[in-house]
Amino acid sequence: MKYKIVLSLFLFIVVFISSSMNSFAQRGGGGGKGGGGKKQQQSPASSYAGNIGRLAYIQKYGLPNYYENLTNPLVGSDSDFAQGRSLYNLHCANCHGLKGQGDGPSAQYYANVSDLGRTLALPYASEQYLYWVIAEGSGQFSGDMPRFLKSEDQARASSDLINSNQIWQVILYIQDFKKLPNRGYFDE
Repeated sequence: MKYKIVLSLFLFIVVFISSSMNSFAQRGGGGGKGGGGKKQQQSPASSYAGNIGRLAYIQKYGLPNYYENLTNPLVGSDSDFAQGRSLYNLHCANCHGLKGQGDGPSAQYYANVSDLGRTLALPYASEQYLYWVIAEGSGQFSGDMPRFLKSEDQARASSDLINSNQIWQVILYIQDFKKLPNRGYFDE
């Protein structure tokens, strides 16, 4: 009980700081006159809030019902793996890096881009969890990762959205990141 109270208080503080920092940045604070045209870095609290919020949700409720019973319909063929690599390079590598280490060129603009090899080493990082993260992003938890699942009514609305089968292909590809040396939490 005491742990839940402390965690709740911590989450409240992180979300409060995140919203305060974002509000401050939107009013032009901290960057001179509009930041001189440079893209402003995101508040560290913003990304951490997304990761902590998702973890707190998982611990309290588990995966959302829709996601907990999903199964990957793909068998892991070479073509699915290659397509997953292509989709990852197009949609994910800019932040997560080519090897999933959270070191892509855009990672500098976000406080907490996940090292996917480390994420995959966590006990709750099932295929269903990965699907949920990719499909919905972390916006509902005040994080920076966008949602990627294209709904039926968004058939051609955005080139940044991918369909369900493509999400499974990306998952097949990124699961290899946990096989790289010195990537899991317990092998250092």
